[in-house]
Amino acid sequence: MELTEVIEKRRSIRKFSDKPVSREILEELIKAAALAPTASNLQAWRFFVADDPELVRDIDSFSPGLSGKPPVIIAIASDLAEAERRGSKNSLVYGLMMDAAMAAENLMLKATDLGLGTCAIKSYNDKAVHKLLKLPDTMRLEILISVGWPAAEPREPKRKAMEDVLFWNTWEEPEVSEEAAEKPEAGKEAVRTDNGKSAARAAAAFASENTQAQQFNKKELQDLLIYMITSAAGLPGEPHMYGPLRLIESSRRLAGMLGDAYGGAVFEELAALIDAGKGKNMTDPDGFCEMLQDAAAKATELL
Repeated sequence: MELTEVIEKRRSIRKFSDKPVSREILEELIKAAALAPTASNLQAWRFFVADDPELVRDIDSFSPGLSGKPPVIIAIASDLAEAERRGSKNSLVYGLMMDAAMAAENLMLKATDLGLGTCAIKSYNDKAVHKLLKLPDTMRLEILISVGWPAAEPREPKRKAMEDVLFWNTWEEPEVSEEAAEKPEAGKEAVRTDNGKSAARAAAAFASENTQAQQFNKKELQDLLIYMITSAAGLPGEPHMYGPLRLIESSRRLAGMLGDAYGGAVFEELAALIDAGKGKNMTDPDGFCEMLQDAAAKATELL
């Protein structure tokens, strides 16, 4: 593909197929990443490619920002020891992060050119991923990138108009378009969620109907617990939009587990509904809120 076409086609992919990615292809991605510019030609980034299914799954468990079950996760880290030896204080503070970001973009564009999908992730438990990758203390984890073959064609996200982001020479207050002025701010409408008692009654009903709690897969329960803990730990430093996304993702996982343990079409339909609409939180807040309303309506069938 031509460069412009690659740039236009790159998307954040959150649903991957089971098709594996060969190491030959993965090496091509790293070669492209390593061609990115670095301050003072420091080249202090290090690329850790996780393609072992068990390791990928473990990293996924501690990375609430990951989704779509990617077959490969690439971690970009910075060698702080080398940066301190050859670089400067500015390199340690922000230069390495900029270098890693430019390498990540190279990698993602090359992946797009090869037909692969990627998604850059900053929402992960740093200490846990450090431990899983066996990184020394002198390595600073900068970003994770999920890699795989897209399972579906992603929807094109809305982009700001050029007059909102482009300024010639000096700053000028951008003019607000009539459409933007008329559109209410996203996320101002609160969704009332006072059905805690109803949820408790539903849980009690399931417990009375089937007391075999061991039907739940222990590993899945552990993964859900870890996901909820790491999500809560990461939220204070994340954009507000991630809160609803983490909560509804936890709900989807629980719905899937309940469906596996007790059966019932409602759980499957609820999980499918959430899966289809949770990504709208990033691109279509109104559509995301509509999905939540539909999910709530579907959940009334459990009462």
